This record gives sequence, C-alpha cells and structure tokens, in this order.
Amino acid sequence: MGDVVLADMLREKGLFPQPSSVCDVFVQLTEESQRAEALSMVQSLREAGFKVEWAMTPGGGSKQWKIACELGASHVLCLVEIDVWELRKTSTKEARRCSSKEVLDALV
Repeated sequence: MGDVVLADMLREKGLFPQPSSVCDVFVQLTEESQRAEALSMVQSLREAGFKVEWAMTPGGGSKQWKIACELGASHVLCLVEIDVWELRKTSTKEARRCSSKEVLDALV
C-alpha cells in the first residue's frame, strides 16, 4: 500500500493528524536598525519555549502580517521604538504595548 493511499484512508476515517502551527510568535522587522533588538527578542522567546519565526529582511507591516497568519502565529510582535514592543493577537488584532521585559508575561 502506497503512502498516498494510506493518507487517503486515514483522512476518510478521521485519523489523519492535524497540522500544528508552525510558530507561536512572529517578530516583524520593519527597519534594518531594529535587527539586533529583534534577534535578541527572538532568542529570548525561543529560550522560553515559544516557537518563533521572524522576518529576516525588513519589509512592510501588512506583508509580514500576512506571512505571520499563513504560518499560524497566534501573536505578532513589532518593535515600535527602543524597548517598546507592540504585541498583537492575530485572531482579534487586539494590540498591547509593552517593554521587552514584559513581553514574556504578556504572552503567557
């Protein structure tokens, strides 16, 4: 029995595993000058056990928001100014501003 046939059978019986989200948090990078602080945040979040993706190249917020949603991120984090982050839920677009030290508590 081939893998495609097996996958089809599992789907029909409702036993095919549901894909999990690729990431919990997506960190936006809108300006090159934010790279160091963004990478530091990515590392802190990963050390805390979150699945994190980030934009490796600076880009527009709406394009990165779309990528975050496609990856299944539950939150998007964007650096607004030095040590001030905007944490936004992808499901409701509800936003909250917090310092770097408060981000982890806000996500829990």
